[in-house]
Amino acid sequence: MFQAKEIPRIKIFHSSSTVYYANADQYLETLYRKCGVDVEKLIQKKRKAIKKKEKKELKALKKAKKQNEAGEQITGRDNIAFDHLEIGNFEYAIQENKEPETTDGSIIVVPNHAGNEESGGKSTLQSLGLERPNFHSLILDFSSVNFVDTVCVKVLRKIFKSFAEIEVDVYLAGCNATVIKGLEHGNLFNETITKSQVFPSIHDAVTYLTMDHDQISIHEANGAPDTRL
Repeated sequence: MFQAKEIPRIKIFHSSSTVYYANADQYLETLYRKCGVDVEKLIQKKRKAIKKKEKKELKALKKAKKQNEAGEQITGRDNIAFDHLEIGNFEYAIQENKEPETTDGSIIVVPNHAGNEESGGKSTLQSLGLERPNFHSLILDFSSVNFVDTVCVKVLRKIFKSFAEIEVDVYLAGCNATVIKGLEHGNLFNETITKSQVFPSIHDAVTYLTMDHDQISIHEANGAPDTRL
């Protein structure tokens, strides 16, 4: 007998019926519960951590600016300790790849950003000190779905957006021609949700995702076994 094995870091959520206005909300709630992550709570933690980080950086920037302004003030007192020295001419070379200092020689110190961040300066869960989910990809099995309505499209849009915030890529699998047409008419596909995230079958999706994920991650490009939840 064949035994189901879990594919590391990939979750598959199967719906046994069509997802439409009557059960779309229940579908979303069940997905959140089964994936083993409190998605909404993690999103709130991330947003709160980002605000705290931005506030801390702004405070450090204001402090550095204040210290810089204080250093520019002239005391009005002569220092005779160096009277015996001959003042020479000093040349300052500014390299092309470095930002020039201000004309009076002062330097403004800008706080560094966190090192573990995605390209574009976006804060990641890791850089914010938050634990990432134990899976990087979620496959929604739509092989049993016969059609989709506007409510279903709305819920799908929320799923893609919510999981993207917690750095999980979402994919659709097993959609028939009618479902694809419904998704198109509902304007699901755009710059962030593309048809490259739709696969003919679960097998195709898993085959793709078991490749080197660091090279195919949606988040980076833009950027455990057959686990049925």
